[in-house]
Amino acid sequence: VDLTPDAPYILVVDTIDVVKDKIGDKQPYSNLVSAISRHLASKVPAIALKTGGSCPTTLESGSLAETCLLRQVDMLNTKVPVVFLDLRERKVCTATDRQSLIEAGMRAFQDSCDALHEAGRCENLDVCMIAYFYEIIYGDGNPNSTVSLEAGDGNPVPIHEAIKMHRQRMRVGAGGAGNKYRRMLHKLQPVTNEQIAELCAWMTRLVHTNFWRHNKDREQKEKEGKTYETHYSGEMQCFELCCRVLLSSESFYGAHIDDTKGLTHLLSTLVKLDRLPAENTLEALELLQQAWIEHDIAVHLAAGYKRMARLLYSLYLFIGLVIVTVTTVTGYLLQTPDNAEIAAHLQDAVFGLSLFSSFVLTIGAYFNPTKRGRQLRASASTLQSIIWRFRARVGEFLPPPNFPKQPDYNLCAAIASWRRELVAGTDLMSTALEKKYPPHIFTHLQHDGEIKELEDFRKEQMQAHELDVLNSRLLLLQKSQNLRRGSKKNGDSHGFFGRRVQVAPAEDDLEGGGKRGEGGAGEVESSFRRNSEMGPEEEQRNIVELEKKIAALSAVAGNFKPRYIDDFQSPVKPMQYVELRLLNHREFYQVRIPRCYMWMTFWQIVMAVLTVSGAVLAYIKSVSQFVAVSSAVAAAITSWGAYDDLGRRIERYTNAVRSINELVSWWKSLDDVDHASAENITRLIEMGENIINSERQSWLTATSSEDKKNAKEDDKQEEESWAKFA
Repeated sequence: VDLTPDAPYILVVDTIDVVKDKIGDKQPYSNLVSAISRHLASKVPAIALKTGGSCPTTLESGSLAETCLLRQVDMLNTKVPVVFLDLRERKVCTATDRQSLIEAGMRAFQDSCDALHEAGRCENLDVCMIAYFYEIIYGDGNPNSTVSLEAGDGNPVPIHEAIKMHRQRMRVGAGGAGNKYRRMLHKLQPVTNEQIAELCAWMTRLVHTNFWRHNKDREQKEKEGKTYETHYSGEMQCFELCCRVLLSSESFYGAHIDDTKGLTHLLSTLVKLDRLPAENTLEALELLQQAWIEHDIAVHLAAGYKRMARLLYSLYLFIGLVIVTVTTVTGYLLQTPDNAEIAAHLQDAVFGLSLFSSFVLTIGAYFNPTKRGRQLRASASTLQSIIWRFRARVGEFLPPPNFPKQPDYNLCAAIASWRRELVAGTDLMSTALEKKYPPHIFTHLQHDGEIKELEDFRKEQMQAHELDVLNSRLLLLQKSQNLRRGSKKNGDSHGFFGRRVQVAPAEDDLEGGGKRGEGGAGEVESSFRRNSEMGPEEEQRNIVELEKKIAALSAVAGNFKPRYIDDFQSPVKPMQYVELRLLNHREFYQVRIPRCYMWMTFWQIVMAVLTVSGAVLAYIKSVSQFVAVSSAVAAAITSWGAYDDLGRRIERYTNAVRSINELVSWWKSLDDVDHASAENITRLIEMGENIINSERQSWLTATSSEDKKNAKEDDKQEEESWAKFA
């Protein structure tokens, strides 16, 4: 064996079965390869590429065959994307609906098999066949336009619409790979499970019919009464099953080797993919809907308690200030006997204000708005963190390789635990927490509503698609022009490009009826057909016009900044998390910092003015008693400043902004492979949530610390009172 020095690790295994005392047992080797693939796929990005043909096998012995399709199925089970490459020259099929496109593809493929059979060759490249029909059932029928894939960049869908789509899909039985169509802009219908099953059965019969036609012992076996169905029964069962699994899988893709641009884009995108599902299950969507409902209720109640707490505290300070002012004025009026009656009325007013102040304190003690509001706000932040961690699938929400439903169960358990912690140690159980709330408080599209920026997002997508179509048409024209020149030099009237790509018209085109599908292969291929009928001057003129259109559209599209729209339910990639979660919170903190600093500066200036005013009033003996009013105002402002805690709030916001900047800088310093690492993704999400929650939880911690401090002071005063009494 020639062992290359470039291989960092070499694993040498034998096929010796010690128990049975024989050689040729490949099962341990097969298990080892599967275990290594599963382990590496969980640590680093992985892609399985295959082309050509596969080894026919049965389900019983398939695990021992190195090149059979069961190997690719095993890759899919380990969450590794599988890409099949087509090497054959293919006809471009066009149709107005999916079923017609499938039938056109089947006819074109049957014609190519017959042509090979007439030449004495067998169509044995079944991997290429599967890649070709992947384009037929998921694309537009053009092998030179690989099915577009953007990781998680499909059209955002509100929660209530996503739930409706899932339920409708369950009723009509749409294909299992329906979410791929969210990334497509052509107007063909999604493929159904029935269409995939019929196509796989047809491919199985065709492949094994070809094998049977080229079998050297076919005549002898037919004399024995055998047919291809009886001879290849085990292989046909295995092949059909593998085809259905592959074509129905979300992690399977097909591409033509000629489409280097589309293939490069597909592979570069797959490298960046992690193990996130393309969409949530119906059960997960319903859990997210309920979680956002409870989050919005908590935020709504917290905002109400916050307003109540600020109102009661400011009212209490204002009443105290008015009492001091009225008392001071009463003392000033009593200096003149003529004002005795007015002073008596003012003393009654002081008594009434004192009663009202006691009433305000009683209301505050009953509702306890400060503690309740901060508890609700901190709990809402915790629930929001649970939702984001679930959408990013990190921590306990990371799906196991063989149990994709586990994150849904963990989300249910996390929400149940959150409900218990919400009321733990508080008196929220004695409030109307579980009442029915009006619809306007639900702000995350749980029941109705549309995403505000969705129309602009779709417009940008359509313009980008139009730009891709124009570029494809320009590329066809330029290739045709260059090859026309080359064919003239070589005396070839058709050229290589004319032989390489052929057009298989749909039945509607042959009969002169129907409309061709918009965009995609239909528009590009009609451009190619017109191409062959153009003269050199007209061809050059069309190239110039296309270049002008592309330049104008590129100028408009260049002004669009890459954006992510949050639909509050879709699984999020790391860059989406950075944009929608971290940078949004950083902007929130950056807006609050100057506002808090402005108010803190304002109150400091007012305090300085009051200090000077108190000194002036004390100096003027005729109004010296009004120093008490100035001191009362200063005391009220000091109390309000301690309640509002602007200094500590600015410090928390600043620390949060700096921490987010450091985390984002670390993430941007990584390359694409590190971006796909599960460990780095988990670190990004967990650290981001810790930064946000640490800022939010500090409010609750501060309240708890104040309560404990007040409780200790009360206990100390009570002990001193009992000591004096004793």
